Amino acid sequence: MAPHLIAVFTLVEQVAPLERMGEAMTLLGSGLIVGQGVAAPAAGQLAHTTDTAARSC
Repeated sequence: MAPHLIAVFTLVEQVAPLERMGEAMTLLGSGLIVGQGVAAPAAGQLAHTTDTAARSC
């Protein structure tokens, strides 16, 4: 996970204008939190509905 975060934040740092850096980092951080908030219940539902034999390996 860390290499992904480092790469994304570095990319935003290189692309965003200096005067908008705070806004760009805030938007990126918010997007990460929203993405995790959506992914967690979706992953839980997927784990709940998949075959239990596949999880016991």
